[in-house]
Parts: sequence; structure tokens; C-alpha cells
Amino acid sequence: MLTATSIAELAKAGLDRVVAALGVFDGVHRGHRQVISEVVAMARRLDAAPIVVTFRPHPREVLFPEQAPALLTTDRQKVRLLCQLGVRAVVFLEFTPQFAGLSAEGFVADHLAMPTPSLVGLSVGSDWRFGRQGEGTVDRLTELGQQHGFEVQPTGELDDGEEFISSTRIRAALSEGSLELATRLLGRPYAVQGTVSHGKGLGDSAFGVPTANLDEPRVQLPPNGVYAAVARLGDEEGHLPGIVYVGQAPTMGADSHPRPVVELHLFDFSGDLYGQTLEIEFHEFLRGDRTFASRDELRKQIGRDLAQARRILAG
Repeated sequence: MLTATSIAELAKAGLDRVVAALGVFDGVHRGHRQVISEVVAMARRLDAAPIVVTFRPHPREVLFPEQAPALLTTDRQKVRLLCQLGVRAVVFLEFTPQFAGLSAEGFVADHLAMPTPSLVGLSVGSDWRFGRQGEGTVDRLTELGQQHGFEVQPTGELDDGEEFISSTRIRAALSEGSLELATRLLGRPYAVQGTVSHGKGLGDSAFGVPTANLDEPRVQLPPNGVYAAVARLGDEEGHLPGIVYVGQAPTMGADSHPRPVVELHLFDFSGDLYGQTLEIEFHEFLRGDRTFASRDELRKQIGRDLAQARRILAG
């Protein structure tokens, strides 16, 4: 999979004609897959390579930082998921205040209408706005496309014929603990990704259950609690079953974790995970977070959690 910071960079990889899907694509959910499927078909029709043009950071982090959402996918997850859908390249445009100040015409001229590779098709949401203060509409984009030689294909609401699908709705489902709904809207179990860092080692020393801590993942987390989980190391396709805890470890002391942590125990695993990239899929909620009267009581509950997670993942 190719990644770049401009469409022009793709010329170095030998791409001369491209069709692009333009958007944030956070979560790469079922609605996004519908859009990408249409872009791949459009690219085939126009004899071009299907690509995605997205933004980094999320536009709301620049325009409305107090309203910036927790993300559903890291850039690395997004690239892997889009590659699985047949996308040839992902272009990450740097979203800055200066970028946000471009006129509609300036955005198209500076970032889309490249001489090589030439953009011959573009897919955007039917209500998509672009340019300074959202001055550009899809109708205006269509006019600019005619001037610069690319076809514009608006997409309607992202649904599967049964329900509306959006990243916002998935975030809400996760924050409310509706893991089943989030899984259905995504079309796969929700997963967080991060680098394994050194924790306090309490899981191993106190309970004989070694754990891997993700390094403060800046993503949407489900409610605090314990979940049956499956993990992936790096970009490997193999899955490792386990159990994951999200929370602040109240039984271990008030200052144990000032912010929620993601702590994973893998069943029957003995390798060194420190410094590696780990992706954790949340498969089923087991119980909420709570304070136990003693560490011995917590130890017994952990044993029950492990047995329950094994049964769930084995079935």
C-alpha cells in the first residue's frame, strides 16, 4: 500500500490516472466500504487507480478543538483496512489553519488537479463542504471538476438499506457500552491500536497474570471494564486470544492510574511484547470496573474472568 502527503507524490510510484474517495474515513465502517466499493468500480471504468484522499489531523482538531472527537482508527489501521478494500494508495493531506483558509478553487487547484497523476474521478458525500468556511458545495465541485477534467460522483447517506451508519453513531455506541451495535455498524469487532509500554507490572507480580499496556491510546475507548478480546501483533494476520481491562485499577490504589489504561493478558503467550505495535479487538463485555475489598478477592475474580473469556472465545 502506498502512502503519501500529496497526490503528486504518487507519480513516483508510476500512477498516472487516479480516482479518489475524499473524506475522513474514521473507522472505515460499513458505510465507508460502500463508498470505496463504488470508487473501485469507477476507477475500473475510467482505467485508473483507486485512491483515498484524507486529512491529518482530523479537521475538527484544527477548526473546533474543544469538539474534536476521539478517533476510531489510527492512521496505520486506516491504511490496512483501506488496502483490504482494493485501494492502491492513501494520501494524507496536512490539515492546518492555512489549509482551512484556502478558497474552494484554491483547494482544488493546489491539492486535487495535478498534472501527474491526473485525477479523473472523485467521490464525495452529497452534503460535503470544502474551502474557506465551507464555501464550496458539491455543485461547485462539479463545476470545478469540469474545468479540470475530473468527474464528480456524490454519494448519499451511508447506510446498508436498513440503518444509517456514521462514525459519530459508532462513537456514541461505544461510549454507551453498546459493543454489539458498534460491531454491527463497523462490520467487524471494534479494535484499538497502540505501542506496548512498560506498566507497573502489578498484574504479573501480584496475580501471576502478565499484562501488556498500550501506551495511552488516543482513541475512543469503551466503558471501563473487562472484555474478552483478540489481539494482532503489528500487521500480522494471526489472532491471539486474551482478556483486556480498561480502567484505572481502583483496587490497586487511588494513584494507580490517573487515566484509563488498556491492559491486555494473552492466553498461553510467553513472548516479549514491549515496543511492539498491538491491535486489540473487543469481542464481548464481561463485567464493569469496580473496587474489591482486597487483592485476594480481586485475584479470585480475575480467575473467573479468565475462565469466562476462554469459554467465549473458544465458542
